[in-house]
Amino acid sequence: AHIHLPADRAEYLWVEQNVMKHDDWYWMGIFCSVPRSQNPSNFFTPSGEDMREINKKLRVTSEAVDDHQQPCAETHRNKDNWRWKWQGTGGYQNRRCVCEAPLA
Repeated sequence: AHIHLPADRAEYLWVEQNVMKHDDWYWMGIFCSVPRSQNPSNFFTPSGEDMREINKKLRVTSEAVDDHQQPCAETHRNKDNWRWKWQGTGGYQNRRCVCEAPLA
């Protein structure tokens, strides 16, 4: 299992409306970018998913994410200006998350 990372916008919207229950910040399944970047296609995921392919369908932008000061990304439920723009963060804040686990 890992922190949820939607494969496309439809999946994100479904999770936002059916799983995320609080209008609050939620972690995205991103962990670091080397070098520092605002382009989610350059980000890494703990699950090994390819952000270059995911972001073709997800089409998000982001504040800067790096490998030290701001290695994590988060989104805000039901807040249009943060739905498709992630916020870079240090990863120490008390945020909500959605756990994604394969049903195999």
